[in-house]
Amino acid sequence: MENKEEFYGKARLYWDAVPPTVNGMLGGYGSGKVPRVDIQGSIAFLSKLNARLPSRKSAENHSEFISADCGAGIGRVTKGLLSKYSDHVDLVEPIENFAEEARSGALLQEERDAGKVTVIQKGLEEWTPEESKYSLIWAQWCLGHLEDDDLVAFFKRCQKGLREGGLICVKENITMGQNVKDEEDSSWTRTRDSLLTIFKDAGLKVVKEDLQHGFPQELFPVRMFALCYVHRLFDHINHNFWMASSRRYFCGSRKLNAGVMHIVIGVSITFENMSLLKRGYSLLFFGGLLYAGFLLCLTSPALQRNLLYLHRAKPFWGADLTKPELYGFANGRVRPFHIQTPDDERIFAWHVLPFNLYSAHREELEAPNYDYAKHTELLRNDPEARVVIYMHGTAGTIAATDNRLNTYRTWSLLPGNVHVLTIDYRGFGLSTGEPSEEGLVTDGISAVQWAMENGVAPERIAIVGQSLGSAVSIAVANELASQGTYIRALLPICGFASLTQIVTTYRLVGFIPILSPLRVYPLIQNFIINNFLYEKWDSATRLRSFAEKTRGKDVSITIMHSVYDMDIPYASSRLLFQSAITGSLHAGQDMTCAMDDTDPTVAPDFAKGLVDKRTIGSGGSVYTFKAGEGEKEGRIQYVELDWGGHNRMQKADSVLMALGKALGVL
Repeated sequence: MENKEEFYGKARLYWDAVPPTVNGMLGGYGSGKVPRVDIQGSIAFLSKLNARLPSRKSAENHSEFISADCGAGIGRVTKGLLSKYSDHVDLVEPIENFAEEARSGALLQEERDAGKVTVIQKGLEEWTPEESKYSLIWAQWCLGHLEDDDLVAFFKRCQKGLREGGLICVKENITMGQNVKDEEDSSWTRTRDSLLTIFKDAGLKVVKEDLQHGFPQELFPVRMFALCYVHRLFDHINHNFWMASSRRYFCGSRKLNAGVMHIVIGVSITFENMSLLKRGYSLLFFGGLLYAGFLLCLTSPALQRNLLYLHRAKPFWGADLTKPELYGFANGRVRPFHIQTPDDERIFAWHVLPFNLYSAHREELEAPNYDYAKHTELLRNDPEARVVIYMHGTAGTIAATDNRLNTYRTWSLLPGNVHVLTIDYRGFGLSTGEPSEEGLVTDGISAVQWAMENGVAPERIAIVGQSLGSAVSIAVANELASQGTYIRALLPICGFASLTQIVTTYRLVGFIPILSPLRVYPLIQNFIINNFLYEKWDSATRLRSFAEKTRGKDVSITIMHSVYDMDIPYASSRLLFQSAITGSLHAGQDMTCAMDDTDPTVAPDFAKGLVDKRTIGSGGSVYTFKAGEGEKEGRIQYVELDWGGHNRMQKADSVLMALGKALGVL
């Protein structure tokens, strides 16, 4: 059986005979696309780690970013990658002719002249990094020359060489099934599982993993791993948590955020050395402790507002909102502008022209110096024009998702010149101010008033809201009705009865509860809701009031929800339907149905027999309230679809049909 001395000796003999060129380093692949694709893949990988890595030396940060290039060869990776990220690079290379080329060859001439590189001629099985020196240790296509136990020992030595926040990056060939030994160059190509086991034995955690793309098919797959030690992993989390809190993304109190974060770190490190039974008991204890800390944070109005509205969450891919063409709209079809509110906020909006109108006036709308005056003219001078005013849900902007963008396109394709007006509430996107319940209602009313000021009568306006937007749309419609202004249609999509009701059942991303664990402690739950829930959004009460105010008028209410909504249960919209029926009947009494899966055809009790159900093939059901005295037949409907989820629901044909019928164009 081959001993280690023979294993390492054969590898050195092999590489001693290889010429010190890029082609030699890459086994004959140096003249094709491999070098370029390799560096591009590494750059893309490192770019995803920017937030984790220590920053480079600057006026504020006096620590240099020093990297180690392990198995550096002649310095190809240093030249193309590490020198771009680092203030200095140490090249660790055991083969003498490679090390000499790195010291004196043309490839690194510029870096040597700038004093940015140092060559260390040592094998990785021997090299011991200087303590706390490196921000990044990069090891590529060299670790196969170490036996498993030496590789574990190498990683453990690297632990002492990393500065706070530093990472180890590994880029290696991966084989399937079992490890493969190359007798020619005396190296191992390991499976992914083997590498992960070695990382674990060395006390390393994988914080990022990617597959290199673009290499010739005859080569082994290549994977990249970013690694750090357990305690360093929590240093990263703690650092990012402090950065977030300093920007007021969370509680607004750095001390409070730090306290919660250190509980997380302490729990995680403690679990590393616990038995399974103790972990179970500790999980219950620390889980309760963390949940209590979470509830404590939620008592902060700033954090509560940020979690409710997520108005600071801006998609990283977002283009300039003032240039709708960057979102796929035809040049000149969408007018970006601001609407002034009565309390002096400026609300950003898009006016999307009906596609048929855009096509008819395309030449004028696409003129180089077009000032968007034609948009207002086409709306103001058309006595048959309809306007759909859309209130979006939490997070992002009017253009944050394809669901929102495709909705504007689809609705503006309806016959009868249907214009779409969509707004970003205060604090969202390019709008000024900070969001609040009262403020968002004011913003919605301002949008309706803008349409009316531009010649659109209320009976030609439909207000559509999704998720949070459903609450805004209901509140806006009810407030306008209180002022004697009655819109043509109201369509809440995937809405909720009230914020008070939804927080008792709502689960973040479908499974992380907020207040539902306190259901067995109703006094505590009610205390938190009554004293620390600062925004109520009581849509059920508002919709009941709106239905009562519009009784006998040509105003339609169509409530829609998907049974596959993982964010807000469809039972919430059933409650809204029951609220609208209550108002229409002048019942003046509370809803008798608890929030469950009760069939809308049999609730509320006083409306039994007054609701018809019609199935839409296999796509869902339509529940229609049979008109009471003085009411228009079919004025109040509830559409429940077996498709869509929370965010895609608004793109369904059923929504388009309901909107077209409500506006009288279908």
